[in-house]
Amino acid sequence: MKTFILSNREIKDNIINFSIKFGHLNLYTNYKPRLKKNSKSEIFFFGSIYGKISNNKILKINENNVLHNLLRVKNPQEYINNLDGRFIIFIKKKNKIDIITDKFSRHDIFFHQKNYNFIISNNFKIICRNSYIKTIDQVAVSHMINVLGTKPAKKETIFNEIKRLGVGETLELSKKLSLNKKKFNPKLTEDYNYKKIKEYYDIFFNYLQNLGKNKKMIFMSSGFDSSFLASMATKVYGNKNVSGIIVKQKFSERSKLYNKFEIDRVKKIGKYLGIKIFYGEINLVKNFQKYAESLSEIGSNRMVPMTLAAIMHYELSKKSKKYSIDNQLLSGEVSDGVHNFGFAQYANFFKHESNGLREYVDKMMNYLYSPSFFSKILNGSHLDDYVFKFLLDLKKIDIKNLKKINSVEKAKNAILTSLFLTDKRFPLLKDQSQILNKNKVESIEKYYQNNYFSNIKFSDKNQLYSSYIYLYNSFHWQAGTVSTMYELPDHYNLQMVMPYWNPILHNYLEIMPENWGRGLETKTLKYPLKENLSKNFDIMNVLNLGPHSYQYDVNRYSDPFLEILISKSTKKYVNEIFKKYHPCEYLSSIYFNHNLINQIIKGYKKGELDTSKASLTYRLFTLSKLLKDLNY
Repeated sequence: MKTFILSNREIKDNIINFSIKFGHLNLYTNYKPRLKKNSKSEIFFFGSIYGKISNNKILKINENNVLHNLLRVKNPQEYINNLDGRFIIFIKKKNKIDIITDKFSRHDIFFHQKNYNFIISNNFKIICRNSYIKTIDQVAVSHMINVLGTKPAKKETIFNEIKRLGVGETLELSKKLSLNKKKFNPKLTEDYNYKKIKEYYDIFFNYLQNLGKNKKMIFMSSGFDSSFLASMATKVYGNKNVSGIIVKQKFSERSKLYNKFEIDRVKKIGKYLGIKIFYGEINLVKNFQKYAESLSEIGSNRMVPMTLAAIMHYELSKKSKKYSIDNQLLSGEVSDGVHNFGFAQYANFFKHESNGLREYVDKMMNYLYSPSFFSKILNGSHLDDYVFKFLLDLKKIDIKNLKKINSVEKAKNAILTSLFLTDKRFPLLKDQSQILNKNKVESIEKYYQNNYFSNIKFSDKNQLYSSYIYLYNSFHWQAGTVSTMYELPDHYNLQMVMPYWNPILHNYLEIMPENWGRGLETKTLKYPLKENLSKNFDIMNVLNLGPHSYQYDVNRYSDPFLEILISKSTKKYVNEIFKKYHPCEYLSSIYFNHNLINQIIKGYKKGELDTSKASLTYRLFTLSKLLKDLNY
């Protein structure tokens, strides 16, 4: 993996083979970096630029031209805001260096400062090796263990002394480090007419067209997102230049081929579109420890926990390197969040065989995050809302005793807290987590409200959707289920592009109204995507038939992590990690329920895994595993 280090002191590391002065600082890399300079400025560029935003389109642009322009422009930040890509840019002018990322901050920049000494790198392990004191950041780790993403939020790491550059932040270097943060102005929703369906298609077509005509390999999942992407790709590139790849998931003897329905549907999609499908396999019954050891270096270098996504993306990337002719990959990730804020999975908690009915329950969940329901929270009528009461009863959830929240700011924080800081993601949830001590939940929530939510200039209920999409960049999309989609291809020198992480598409979806699939009207979830699929590609019958993807659609296994953890070889390895790095040795009893943690780990060792706590057990393992990989 390409690594850079920038510091005002000498750094020695066996990974470094290139060093140069960058202004008054030392720049180290393990590759020949891209540098440009003139008499007044100097530029260091890391990453890829996909294009320039102009008149609601992405235009192809030469990276060298970008660097030359940056040497001349008066306002580099404004110029960079109009670029699409995944990149980091260092700009030196006079005695100051600014470090700026792309709009979505899709690369991680780790930094550590002690007194006037500092070190900045995209390699977490190198920062750790050069930070003499490292203490566990209990608030950051609480988020890692409490939510699906299994990673601290964007600005934090697992250590108090090491931070990450956040979304919309610029790191300024002179004699010391300082952070500049820009306030986010969320957009208001607008009324859409049917002509906007064609605009959605045009935005997507333009984005793919701009990526060039080289061959593309798509990570397939059999859902609407990757299927629409694959359909559009065949339109833009021709089906001979498009292929798909998927992994067969074997988690336990009991579940056999866990994603059988997904595999069957991908075969049909490939046949319908006339594209070749390649298959990999992850067999965690036999190879869990092998994957764990293979992911150790990548995980510690990039602070990537060993999530199930990391394992799958490792295998997908390895097979893509073997089968792909060109190095560019595409994925349908980000679509769930940007269209419907993650509620687009056929409501697995709703025990009914009808996908259509389960989708409507997902629409009900979307409604609870809508401007309409927000108004009810403000005036206190939410407790009488039929949908709210139905879902409360269905999910057996307790909510906070708040009859009325008469402050827009308080209501905003309540909604955002439940969406981004909890696993159940139900508005006004009373118990945020079973593993956190109740007396610490409020202070943890306050931390995220002050450091993330307060950055949003929010005053109107119709700014909600824009706010959700903005915050997804700091939470789920940078976490251990999406960032691995970049980090693992990087490891194999492949370039991953996610067309749903497209700034023009995000502008469209930020202002898309509630009645376009996000409320209780009869339009489908992901309405513009599915409407374009229906109009332009006769593939909906393939996508709508049969169970969704996994064995739990018919056998109702509670959790894929339960299937993984019941394997004997996996159990042996996980218990060895817990023995060497017991979570209670690192998690403070002030913040965390040690009795519960000990109960979970002792029970698992005895073969008494609580099925309702399988996911939590696995998250505790990922923390212990990451600490082991870092030699902490």
